[in-house]
Amino acid sequence: MEPVTVTLDELVAELDTVDLKFDALVSKALDQAKKSHHRQLRDLGVSVLENHIYPVTFSVIQYYKRENIPLTNIIVAAAILHDAREDDKSLTEEVFIPKFGNDVYAIDKPLTKEKNWRLYPGMTKNEKKFALNVPYFAALELAPFATKIIKLADRLHNVSTPTRENRDFLYEETMQFYLPFARKVSMYYFREIQLQLVKLYDGQLNLFSGLGSNGLNNPTFHN
Repeated sequence: MEPVTVTLDELVAELDTVDLKFDALVSKALDQAKKSHHRQLRDLGVSVLENHIYPVTFSVIQYYKRENIPLTNIIVAAAILHDAREDDKSLTEEVFIPKFGNDVYAIDKPLTKEKNWRLYPGMTKNEKKFALNVPYFAALELAPFATKIIKLADRLHNVSTPTRENRDFLYEETMQFYLPFARKVSMYYFREIQLQLVKLYDGQLNLFSGLGSNGLNNPTFHN
């Protein structure tokens, strides 16, 4: 089971397992994340760092280790910074690239979602947000593999920490966009996200029926 909360000490210990505890780029990304998210709190006043940024990064590291895929400081830095540009308007492209390099930016750029959903077609806020997802996922399809894994780790954590206010939207958005995407990228994240959706409604919903439109009937799980 993926951790919902990860402290900085726990993340640093995990970085040590991949020889990145003292990496200069990773350290710089951690410092930037603290600056970009230091005022942000999640539900119950929990720091967004410990309740989202660090757990997502932790998940990405563990995925690469589990799948025996080479992991670089560039990927870890991008994971740490995955929400930074979206939440910190001072971290523009002109600031980001000189500080973290083109390789980190190439992974990070497709992760940053347009926030002005009002520009998209639809009668309701949710319809407009769904419309925004169409070009967003088209770009993700063309993104580096690391971008896709970071995005799936991000979504897994989001569906693991829902609120009463956003859980219906999370469920619908994840079913329509994230599960089909996950199935093409990683069966591990496909399975874990799907299991969290079941928990989201305390098992009241049957995810194995009525999913033909997404091609998810009778899924076969692989590691």
